[in-house]
Amino acid sequence: MKTEIFSKAIRNRNRIKFYYSMEQLTIDPYIISCDKEGKKIIYGKLNESDTVVKFEFKKDI
Repeated sequence: MKTEIFSKAIRNRNRIKFYYSMEQLTIDPYIISCDKEGKKIIYGKLNESDTVVKFEFKKDI
């Protein structure tokens, strides 16, 4: 479900809001991938920033 939402946002170049570590974030999502440990992650640019950050998919997102 999360993968579909993030994939659609990437395809349509939509900004998305979600909760991560009990904080609401707004990002421009860029890519969904897996890290070295095999955990699913998403990279996105934080709203109002030039910083691209890696977010790990968790049940609490």
